[in-house]
Amino acid sequence: MASFLGFRGTGSDVLARNPFYMRYAEHITSDAEFLRLFSPGVLDALPREGLWDRPTVTRSAPGGGKTSLLRLFRPESLLALHALRRDESCEDLYTRVKRLGALRDEGPCVLGPMLSHSHGYASLEDLDADNARKDRVFLSLVNARIVLCALRSALVLQQRPYPQDLASLSLECAPSVSLPKGVPYRGSGQEFHDWATEQEANVCEAVDSLRPSTHQELVGHDTLFALWLLNPETFLYDGRRIAERVVVMLDDVHKLAKRQRRKLLELLADLRAPVPVWVAERLEALTTNELLSEGNVEGRDWHLVHLESYWSQHRAHFETFARDVANRRASAAADDRVPTFSGCLQDSIDGTEWRGALDPAREIVVQRVRELAGGRARFGSWIRNRGAGDDKSFESLVAWRVLEVLMRRDLSRTQKTFDFELTDAELATQDQAEVRQAAEFLLHKEFKLPHYFGFSRLCQAASWNVEQFQELAAGLFQEVLGNLVLSTGKAPEIKADRQERILQSTIRSKWDEIARRVASPTDVRSILEAIGAFCRSETLRPTAPYAPGVTGIAIRMADRERLRDSAFLARDKECDRLARTLTTCLSHNLLEPIVDQKCKGERWMVFYLNRMLCVQFGLPLGYGGWRPKTLRELCLWLEKGFRPRRTTGDLL
Repeated sequence: MASFLGFRGTGSDVLARNPFYMRYAEHITSDAEFLRLFSPGVLDALPREGLWDRPTVTRSAPGGGKTSLLRLFRPESLLALHALRRDESCEDLYTRVKRLGALRDEGPCVLGPMLSHSHGYASLEDLDADNARKDRVFLSLVNARIVLCALRSALVLQQRPYPQDLASLSLECAPSVSLPKGVPYRGSGQEFHDWATEQEANVCEAVDSLRPSTHQELVGHDTLFALWLLNPETFLYDGRRIAERVVVMLDDVHKLAKRQRRKLLELLADLRAPVPVWVAERLEALTTNELLSEGNVEGRDWHLVHLESYWSQHRAHFETFARDVANRRASAAADDRVPTFSGCLQDSIDGTEWRGALDPAREIVVQRVRELAGGRARFGSWIRNRGAGDDKSFESLVAWRVLEVLMRRDLSRTQKTFDFELTDAELATQDQAEVRQAAEFLLHKEFKLPHYFGFSRLCQAASWNVEQFQELAAGLFQEVLGNLVLSTGKAPEIKADRQERILQSTIRSKWDEIARRVASPTDVRSILEAIGAFCRSETLRPTAPYAPGVTGIAIRMADRERLRDSAFLARDKECDRLARTLTTCLSHNLLEPIVDQKCKGERWMVFYLNRMLCVQFGLPLGYGGWRPKTLRELCLWLEKGFRPRRTTGDLL
């Protein structure tokens, strides 16, 4: 979903007033502003051990925070963070970065050149040459640009002018390392700058030239030898070490051609370079096989950080992280009438303004419960446990609706039981959190009570993607700013029903943008709409059998293997189409995968809907409920959609 949450700038005046629209790290030009908006909680996703010893590959859907994470370790950011170490907004971030080993009291101790792969690489695939030659030319350009980026970063870290002070730098490569012809083993920063500049120019000329033979004269490279030139022991400024550590950061690797990306990752898996490499890429670069795999192979060769996956496994931490993100941006609005973002959101419907909706709903539910009991002794204790019905709270209404669900379950059992009174202990055993969530959602559907409101549900709707969270929060904060214009004091709360309407409106507009953001948008929308309609039909059943609701489907692991098998897909065009559609959904965070889920003796791969889509399709935000499907069923959905069978009592 985050893939179609594009940057929605409406002028600098809006950005200045609503900082939630400032979502991309590259759009925040000031390092100080970037650091004040940076929430340090994301650093918890980095590996706890071996961070500086092995390559690290960070992946996410667009907007997951990859570039921001890399930017934090650039010399400009580290210098600014050291200068702001006593600034209240940066103290925690400074402490955490220092704990990671990138800062000391004296200043930065890591040199982190950051190289983007967004331009100039994929065009090398157009060279009139065999693949081996193209790979060597590609690596020669990467080596040259790593050296140029490192030289510039080194002078920034020393707070010296670039390129004027290049002569003060020196690099040296160990004699045991084999370097291509023309690359010096040692020399000044100026010498290496001249070599790298010439190498880059030659490659670019070969790409632009109309003469097919031009590129044949290039000296290509077989490996990333530049990493050995950046050894912190021999990369010096005025004869002194520039930094205790060097880490080369490669951003936007998803923009490389497929073969280039594969070659780069293979090299990183095999290299034992003296400096680590951090790679950031979007999930859209992954193949069907990679997206449907568990990632274990990569994990043996490098640290693998999948940001959405990390947050989904640490949901409470994500809410804390998102709260900090929101509060930092609310604070950036420079208005003390908005002390916290979450404080602007009504988080319950127990206020007097909701009595007119809650009281009639309670009367209806209590009456239904008593009619279901029908004078049976079996439910007597349960009903007495709920009280006489004079508790006017929303929680009391939910409790009665839970009782109705449990009674319907009991009455629907095929095996008849004696009319013995059920005990309070038996009620407590069945009255679980999932059932209460289902009951609350059923009340929302039946009585049109607001459901998608409050900070916690805002975080749930974000599906563990920080940009998705900010997109949703931006619409809400725009309402806060509007309220401030009309208020002379503290910003009034946004009422629960108004929050819900804002979220639904934002999500509808994003849903409509899918056609402009993903490959094969018709197929993507078809499968998502089918899954949404199916989940809705399974969720709105009176007994809530899959509490808190069905929000996903699953295929057997054996079927997953078929979707990863290129030979099988070549024979079965319908499954090939399905595999490509699921791959697109996974890469854009439209579906959230859980691999190897065990249930009733079988192993499954679960595909949960992005939580934004749960709002779009009128589904609960909780996890847990999923239903198995065959590949043929999903292929049929892709072609014709899902047609629910109406069941008596369903709330459709």
